[in-house]
Amino acid sequence: MTEITRDDFESVTLLTIDEYENSKALISHSKSWWWLRSPGAYNNAAAYVFIDGDVYPDGFLVNKAAGVRPAFKLEFMKASELNPGDKVQVGKYTATVLYDDMLLLDSFVTKHVFDEESNVWRKSAIKKYIESEEFLSLIFD
Repeated sequence: MTEITRDDFESVTLLTIDEYENSKALISHSKSWWWLRSPGAYNNAAAYVFIDGDVYPDGFLVNKAAGVRPAFKLEFMKASELNPGDKVQVGKYTATVLYDDMLLLDSFVTKHVFDEESNVWRKSAIKKYIESEEFLSLIFD
């Protein structure tokens, strides 16, 4: 199984609704519902995936904790070695290559609130958290 290290990816993120829907056939169900980065129908809600794999685009309250299932955008050279559906090792976790340069962990790592006030991804608490050394060390150390 191919191993992905910290040097092999450009960024860590959450999937959008469209990214999830376009790759749904490759994505395993999780034991908890998990956040997507797409906003929900209201300012205080973000979209999520339920344990049965259904997307809830209206979302859930952003101040509630849900599963964090990170997606990694791979460096070009590493991505060129992989195909959609391939399983790879990412630190302590197994992940599935979804398309070109994106892979998703097969299980969630931890739970976290999306934010305290709004569903704006670029300002969200969860974005800051998954980009932090604390979060990455949960995966790689």
